[in-house]
Amino acid sequence: MLHQRLPAFSRSRIQRWIHDGLVLVNGAPARASQQVRAGDHIDVEPAEAPPLRAVPEAIPLSVLYEDQDVVAIDKPAGMVVHAGAGVHSGTLVNALLHRFGALSGVGGTLRPGIVHRLDRYTSGVLLVAKNDAAHQRLAAQFSGRQVEKVYLALVHGNVMQESGRRQFDAAADAGISDCPLFSGDRLGGVGLFQITNPKPTPEDHWDWTANINHGLQILAEKRGVARGYPARVRNSGAFQALVQRFNVGRTPPATIVLPDFTPQQLELDTTRGYNGFAGADAFGNVLHEFRVPLDAAGNLQVTVGPDNRGVIVWQQVPAADRPQNTGDPNYVNNVLGQHP
Repeated sequence: MLHQRLPAFSRSRIQRWIHDGLVLVNGAPARASQQVRAGDHIDVEPAEAPPLRAVPEAIPLSVLYEDQDVVAIDKPAGMVVHAGAGVHSGTLVNALLHRFGALSGVGGTLRPGIVHRLDRYTSGVLLVAKNDAAHQRLAAQFSGRQVEKVYLALVHGNVMQESGRRQFDAAADAGISDCPLFSGDRLGGVGLFQITNPKPTPEDHWDWTANINHGLQILAEKRGVARGYPARVRNSGAFQALVQRFNVGRTPPATIVLPDFTPQQLELDTTRGYNGFAGADAFGNVLHEFRVPLDAAGNLQVTVGPDNRGVIVWQQVPAADRPQNTGDPNYVNNVLGQHP
């Protein structure tokens, strides 16, 4: 009843008030199980919750790596990283303070050393900063997407078999392809988990462990290809010819820079853009998620600054310029319509 009248406070908070004698019924201390009647007079003296603070606790830790700046911890599933609502002890921070003592203070007194978090029921590697300088450098790498994070999820139950049933135009490749040519969004992307390895049997069963391992291998290969694409364009004769054409009549010639992909562009080109099945850029490479912007006459589109230097801005390939009528146009609907 009190929780209904005082919805801003949790049930556990109100029970603590009752336990501490801060709730009176008709002038007498209340009991948690007490029944109230019409006409009863209830007095509540709200008390502030005790401030949370992290204290050392002797909790075992699995340390994967340690130096003077950083610690890598193998966090088990079920362990909360730091104290919060409803959790005041038994956290990773409590264990860290017992094991290492002083840690980075950038995250505050409740989160010493904590640069990033994993959910309570997620196991995995968690990096901890021993000092403020290391904390700031790690935080900058996380925010700049310079840290590569790989997750492995295990699924129990009936799984929607996205890639096992051949949701592509079998006639286009004589029915022998290992994977769909393109996803149903018609944007030219090949999703990582559309790749099936080994090939499905007639009963549509295959080795999921082999499929996941192969998918991670494909992801690494795709990231390497995406990372190297800007350099392949820069070093191509066709691109150098465009730069020379751009500089015709310019004295001195402008310095034209084609930058590497940003972390965000690299991620998109890794997981969506690079396919190698169809389509080509202006320099003889397979189609990617981003391209060098050219005008209608095929000339470079770049703005030269006062320093006589121009930096090309990568352009995401519009849907209209991607290969059309490739693969199964009803791919998504076919997948959603499956019944395991």
